[in-house]
Amino acid sequence: MPRPGLFGWDYPPGCSGPPEPDGPCDVCGSDLDACCCPACPTCHVVGRPSCYGPAGHGLTLTAEQRESQDRAKLAADLEAERADRDAEAYAADLERDRLESAAHHPDPRPWYEIIP
Repeated sequence: MPRPGLFGWDYPPGCSGPPEPDGPCDVCGSDLDACCCPACPTCHVVGRPSCYGPAGHGLTLTAEQRESQDRAKLAADLEAERADRDAEAYAADLERDRLESAAHHPDPRPWYEIIP
């Protein structure tokens, strides 16, 4: 299999790079290839939030869509907690490095002031 070009010469005209990955469905929150949303009977679009509710085209959320929303929210919450833990660990590492550096270099002056 040939290796794709590094400079984009093998992309179609007007395309500057590989396609952006599609995000999750706006209604159920799952990946678009695993979306459980039905097509709207009026506009025939899948996963459009404006089709739901009394102001929309009359679609209502199914139990599967609600479960999928709950899973997506739980995954987002877990990702946010992981990011918070990573930020706290990074801050602790910076503080530890600062303290170790201060222990090895007790003179607070910069090196260019110490060297005559």
